[in-house]
Amino acid sequence: MNNKKITTALTLLLLLGSGMAGAEWGDVYYCITKTADKTDFYGGKTKSELGNGFKFKLDKTRKRMVFGSGGFHEIDWSDTPIGESWVGKTNLSFFHFERGRFIYSFHRMFDVEVSTGTCDKF
Repeated sequence: MNNKKITTALTLLLLLGSGMAGAEWGDVYYCITKTADKTDFYGGKTKSELGNGFKFKLDKTRKRMVFGSGGFHEIDWSDTPIGESWVGKTNLSFFHFERGRFIYSFHRMFDVEVSTGTCDKF
């Protein structure tokens, strides 16, 4: 293998690995909502305000995602976070995080809210 191929391979590995280090307990993430929709029991649809920010921490002691702001609730883990992909849920909500993106759903008796967006570790 020549030097150019080695350099290209190392650069690619660094780029792929640097942005998404594995999640660990105690990590704090800041997220921005990109889409937010609500559908009610009768089929009515509402778009929510976009660009809302919120943060959460991976709390090992309580085994929860603890949200600092943004209106979400604490979410229990279905599993220990591994890498950059995990799922947290309650009886009425579901939060899936993978590779810097999330989808969140919250179900009530007469409507459901679904939000998507991006998150960065800080």
